[in-house]
Amino acid sequence: MTTSNASSLPKIDWEAWYRYPWHRNGAGSDDKNQAGFWDEKSALFARKAHNREHRQDVEEFLNRFAWDPNERVLDIAAGPGTFAVPLAGRVAHITALDASKCMLEELNQQARRENVSNISMIEGRWLTTDIEALPPHDTVLCCNALGVISLDESGQCHMGETIERLKKTGRKRVIILIPHADLPMDKAMRNALRMTQNSERQQRIAILYHLMVKYDLLPNLLIIKRPFYWFFQDLQEGVQIIAKRLGIEDDRERLALLHSHLRERLEKDQQAYKLKYPVSQALFWWEKEA
Repeated sequence: MTTSNASSLPKIDWEAWYRYPWHRNGAGSDDKNQAGFWDEKSALFARKAHNREHRQDVEEFLNRFAWDPNERVLDIAAGPGTFAVPLAGRVAHITALDASKCMLEELNQQARRENVSNISMIEGRWLTTDIEALPPHDTVLCCNALGVISLDESGQCHMGETIERLKKTGRKRVIILIPHADLPMDKAMRNALRMTQNSERQQRIAILYHLMVKYDLLPNLLIIKRPFYWFFQDLQEGVQIIAKRLGIEDDRERLALLHSHLRERLEKDQQAYKLKYPVSQALFWWEKEA
């Protein structure tokens, strides 16, 4: 009987495997690495983030964790304050980092409206931010933005470097929420578009876990169901955005089906149109040993 040892196991480039589905699974716009892309969407994102119903869902997510009143939090890709503003009342201070100036302006305006004064803002990219110059933070939070913060200015993904920087920055813990552990649609939309389940996003979650292990992390991983919100200026924008995310923008038959489906499902919400349904999200978190 022979025994195997770790040195005989094949070495796998998990980062290369992660990048492979990243470019094939309808990840969205090719401009996501550009601040201007997010500047244009800042008002719409703010309307979504500070919608009363959405705020309640964020509060419920934050309730999953214990927050110390003396805690300092770094919120990476903070956007218009989706998590930073509701979290501000639970901790001592939040540093909100985002590459989009307009997103930070929306955050600042909302903080003023709610008399929140313990959020400081930094405009910049995660990959190029001098993390050694940042003040100490107990918790690092990255929600719905891990893929985006891992892109450099040319659009290349550097997930390994992102994870290594996250590991170095959080003194006590890191919390990462992945927006979709599956295709960004519910059963009703999948049936309407006559699409079957696709495992590529699920595989990417597994690859991401292995990549974290490569950097000497053993994170907790939980697949959770959370309400997901789309906000669009009009029906046509909704069709374009969702078709891009699903990789069906060149499929005329499915585009027509999507148009009909959204026409029935979109709800008017002030100056925008809202679509809400539950999605599977991957929640990673790890705590450092004392």
